[in-house]
Amino acid sequence: MLVLDGFDELSEQQRTGMSFISRLLRGDILPKATLLITSRPLASVSLNQLLPHEPDQHIEVVGFSEDDIEAYINSAFSHNTQLRDNFQTYIKSYPFVYSIMYIPLHCRIITEVYETYWKEGSKEFAPKTLTELYKSLLRSLMMRYLGDHPDHKCKRLGFRNFDQLPRDVYNTLMMFAELGAKGIEKQQYVFNDHELPLSEYT
Repeated sequence: MLVLDGFDELSEQQRTGMSFISRLLRGDILPKATLLITSRPLASVSLNQLLPHEPDQHIEVVGFSEDDIEAYINSAFSHNTQLRDNFQTYIKSYPFVYSIMYIPLHCRIITEVYETYWKEGSKEFAPKTLTELYKSLLRSLMMRYLGDHPDHKCKRLGFRNFDQLPRDVYNTLMMFAELGAKGIEKQQYVFNDHELPLSEYT
């Protein structure tokens, strides 16, 4: 058995033509091998085009049920019932936030981000869209970095705009943002070391 984890993260070149992966999937190499392939749905069309026949089995990961979400919330906020109750009110006020909590990773991010805002006394700024959610996560990570990094003697105080970050940190962050935007255009989601020109920004 061969396990190919993350077909969707392969470059277009690796998925097509005479690449090793495409030849393996077509059965040109090791035709009797059993293949276990994982992929996000966005790459399912190109994957099915490579396979010589329909997969023997297709398994979809469906994520959390409503009961699972409730159990996760109770566990995450077991140390503070008031925080838990406020969080429940928050997700009922913003159905979109609740709707993405079936993804376990989103469950963790949303609860951790909300608790950060709660501790700061600014829960009214809690994210209401997916973009705001990931910006809030990045903000929390930046605060942790600035608080712990020896080169940035910053207190772990909140900031609202990323341009308030130290210039070297901001420039590096913008480099990653530009790299990510170009990756989306090219449907490239994995980057090699040589594609990260950190020396230009640090």
